[in-house]
This record gives sequence, C-alpha cells and structure tokens, in this order.
Amino acid sequence: MGLHTVGRGSERSPVLLALDYNPTGDKEAPVYACLVGKGITFDSGGYSIKQTAFMDSMKSDMGGAATVTGALAFAITRGLNKRVKLFLCCADNLISGNAFKLGDIITYRNGKKVEVMNTDAEGRLVLADGLIDASAQKPELIIDAATLTGRRKPRWVMIITRCSVLTMRLPVACWRVPRRRMNRSGVCAGGVPPQSIAV
Repeated sequence: MGLHTVGRGSERSPVLLALDYNPTGDKEAPVYACLVGKGITFDSGGYSIKQTAFMDSMKSDMGGAATVTGALAFAITRGLNKRVKLFLCCADNLISGNAFKLGDIITYRNGKKVEVMNTDAEGRLVLADGLIDASAQKPELIIDAATLTGRRKPRWVMIITRCSVLTMRLPVACWRVPRRRMNRSGVCAGGVPPQSIAV
C-alpha cells in the first residue's frame, strides 16, 4: 500500500484515519460523499530530497487533510443531514534505512501496481489508499484535497470530474482538467506499471 510505503521511513507509523459522520443513525444509510485528504505531516522529499528553500514549509503538506476536515466540520455546523465519510492519509516522508526508494514497486489492494521514480511525488501514492477505500463505499461524490506539486500555480484549484453539473457550480474557483483521449496515452503502456514521477 502506498501509505505504508511512503511512511515506513519514519519512526511514527503512517495511518489512514477514517471518520463516519452519520446523522441518520442508520447503519445501512447510503454514503452521500467521501472526503479524502493528503496528510503528509512533514515532507523531506525522501531520497529525492527537497532543497532547503522548498522544505521549510513542508509541515504544511497536510493541507489537504486539514481542508477536508474543516469542510466537513463547516458542513456539520450548517446542518449537514447526509452521511459523509472522511479519510485522512497521514504519514511523514523521511529518509532512513527503511525508507522507500526509486524503483520500488507498490502493489495496492485493488491489484494496481505503481513504480516509484521520484520519492518526492508521494502525495498521489498515499491518496490512492484513501481513494480505494472511498470508492468501496459507492458514494455519489468523492472529493480529494492535496498539495500535490509546487510546479502548479498556487492560485489554481484543479478539478477532474465527469460531472458537468458539479463543474458548473465551481466555475470561478476551479479549473477543469481536460480528459481527452490523447492525455491517456502516457498513463500506462504495455502492462508496465504506471510510474510515480514529479510533473
């Protein structure tokens, strides 16, 4: 699993925290939404180590987990009456003799494999575990939040969705990532595991 792989270099064990907000009290109530947050509590970059200038703010790499936690708390104070599950993917990304390395292959619970080509591209690796758990709930909506790459302009929020209604409700706040057929060619080639690299 990605979360264990990324966090195994730290003395603090990685953890996937789950919270089930169910105001109905009915254990069989459908899950309306799942919120998944990247909670890297410190990101050194691992063996693909960050320069000091880029590492000084890396206690904030748990911003995605903080965002979805705050969003759920806000929705509850506003009278949320639907079942929502929260998944926080928490770990440190550090260097040690037990840390993950370039060339490692991660096998997820759903059978998908990923080859690590940059240990500083850890966010997507930990989010995958939360997204797998969220998908298993079969919710109407899954929202994930993460600080994934410094190369993206900080003022942009990207959204990847097939739901045009959702996109229309967030036109100013978000940029919809194009999902063209030509963009899919680099995802996986000939049975080789997808690679986790910086983009």
